[in-house]
Amino acid sequence: MISERFWKEATKNRNLMTGMDHQYFVDNGFKVERYSDGTIEIYDTKQGGYFYKKINDPIILINFLQYGFDKTSLELTISHMEERRNRTTSASDKSVYDEMIKRYKIKLQYCD
Repeated sequence: MISERFWKEATKNRNLMTGMDHQYFVDNGFKVERYSDGTIEIYDTKQGGYFYKKINDPIILINFLQYGFDKTSLELTISHMEERRNRTTSASDKSVYDEMIKRYKIKLQYCD
């Protein structure tokens, strides 16, 4: 179970949105929801469209808890971008991915 401490750290400098029975935010390709019963869920939003994939992998969840939302979400996003870059054959797409990866890596340097 994801702790309340994680929620407080993850929401420290973020604007929260309110759903029917939960608060949430979306950042770095992830959505974090805290329901009124205290349950906290993390979703991967990089799948495209309105499809969010719930994070169930224990290693990823442990990384979120151990290293915090900012660092873990940035590292996972960089990894995702590198995979996408390696799959594309277009030189212009590769260039776009390179720029995005570079920006995320700069952002990662400022994580605690």
